[in-house]
Amino acid sequence: MATSKLLRWAPWAAVTAALLALTILTPFILNRWAPGGLKWDRLADISQTYSALSAPLSGAALIAVAWSLIMQARQMRIANGNEFRAGHRELMMQALQDPSLQECWEPPVIPTTRERARQYTYINLIISGWRVDYLNGASTDASVLVWAQTLMRGEIGREFWRTRRAGWHATASALSRKDRKFVTLLDRALESSDRVGPPTPVQEYYLPRSGSGGPQ
Repeated sequence: MATSKLLRWAPWAAVTAALLALTILTPFILNRWAPGGLKWDRLADISQTYSALSAPLSGAALIAVAWSLIMQARQMRIANGNEFRAGHRELMMQALQDPSLQECWEPPVIPTTRERARQYTYINLIISGWRVDYLNGASTDASVLVWAQTLMRGEIGREFWRTRRAGWHATASALSRKDRKFVTLLDRALESSDRVGPPTPVQEYYLPRSGSGGPQ
């Protein structure tokens, strides 16, 4: 995605640079190929008028080039951030597949079972995905709030945020304003879920298996 956006901006940067170069080289081109009988005093008058008109054009060209460079730098930061998060997600997936690798991460905030630790890891991946969408502008405050409230209807989701919110807040405080807003939205979801009532226990998530021939 970042590469396609860079390619989209490249032609504009090239055209702007060409216009700026043409503006600078025009006097030299006129001096080289102008006819011998040309009235240079009149040309000087025209040139002064041209200079007054070309100054805003040159300024606009410089602004366009600067804006293009800023956008390219922003897209590179986004690409680098996405690459880092993809690597982090891969490490967490490996820990889900091999429980012994969970011991390579930090110990749980409170003692818990290995099964619950794996469930926390999975929920962490879910919330991390929401965060990426939110930071990239693909989701709104309202959508994050709805997702979080839905997650915290259940026992594990609500328990996860109660025990892990301090870590998320500590990380967000060292990042951006939008990161801090994101964790605040999850706090609001927890508060609203608590007002509704206790979460649904894990054992009540699904119906027990029926006999053969019935729905599973």
